[in-house]
Amino acid sequence: MSGLAEPAAGLAVLLSLALFGARRAGTVTILCALQALLASAALAACLPLALAILLFNGIALPIAVRHVVGRRPPAWRGDRRRVGISAWLAASALLVVAIAAAHRMQDGVVPALGLAIAWLGLLFVGSGPRGASRALGLLSSQNGIALVAGSLPGTPVPTLVAVSLPFVPALILAETWLRR
Repeated sequence: MSGLAEPAAGLAVLLSLALFGARRAGTVTILCALQALLASAALAACLPLALAILLFNGIALPIAVRHVVGRRPPAWRGDRRRVGISAWLAASALLVVAIAAAHRMQDGVVPALGLAIAWLGLLFVGSGPRGASRALGLLSSQNGIALVAGSLPGTPVPTLVAVSLPFVPALILAETWLRR
């Protein structure tokens, strides 16, 4: 791991939190793309994985989301205030658990931060509106899973390949496109 890994992973966690405050699909798409950029920077020591995350999670899927939701993405529908408070409380609890786990892990803080990103992405899927937000929440979660797998020493190559390809977010995005 490089000296850039921990700050980049920390900024990626902050972007996960910013997802909950976003009001438009375009904003969430940009946050997920930036998060993929930070995840690939954190995993620069494993160059093939970092490039795959950057290309698939940071460029290809955000462009596809932009295409599906259109040039002027709609604002989220639904009551954001009711969901927002419970989501922020759950996000805070997840961060406390991740910080506690980081103190016990011997592999550094990056896997714990990746785990926090994965949890926050899944929380966003459950608390956000439907449609493209499910794909974006899972994309964010996948960025976290890639951080965990890429930062642990001795992770097998097939596992690294599996976490670098956004199959599930892409399938959900395709379903959203077909239902338009």
